[in-house]
Amino acid sequence: YILRVKEIKRYGARTKANCDVDLTMDMLLKIKEYKRAIVLTGDGDFAPLLTYLISKKKKIIIISSPKRTAREIKKLLEMNILILVA
Repeated sequence: YILRVKEIKRYGARTKANCDVDLTMDMLLKIKEYKRAIVLTGDGDFAPLLTYLISKKKKIIIISSPKRTAREIKKLLEMNILILVA
């Protein structure tokens, strides 16, 4: 596995650690190197990536709190393709 740590950006009182593009690029560039991926997010921005990986026969496991999981991710769950671990 690869653990990626990214410095948090501060905008006044708000903080953001935007690594969506980094994670997406890693997963696409290394697509031939893995059969399954465990992704710790419920962010709907990842739905297109996950849909693409599923089309490439990758086994995807999503770890996210059900209350913090986007509708787009839950729709993929309804298709019995992904596993949601609370």
